[in-house]
Amino acid sequence: VLCGQISGFAVGLKTEGPRNMMRLIYGSIRMQGFLCGNYAAEFPRAVADLKAWHEAGKIVYREDLHVGFDQLPSAFMTLFRGANQGTLLVAVDEAEARATR
Repeated sequence: VLCGQISGFAVGLKTEGPRNMMRLIYGSIRMQGFLCGNYAAEFPRAVADLKAWHEAGKIVYREDLHVGFDQLPSAFMTLFRGANQGTLLVAVDEAEARATR
């Protein structure tokens, strides 16, 4: 699954195909695009599965937490630069930041 195209959105990046086509061929790798909306009927089951996997410790995720309302613009721009790691969160203040942990 490939993700992260939003980082090129703001700068008008033109996407290109794979650079090493032979690696795809020799690895028998299949690349296919999709839109989440195409699978809307599967969302309830997916949410249930993801919840169970998270509770079982099978899913580990990263958060990129920025604290302070004044950090909102710069935090938002990390999305478009591709600089964030994991889920991007902005806590309005320290108390809210502690509540997310």
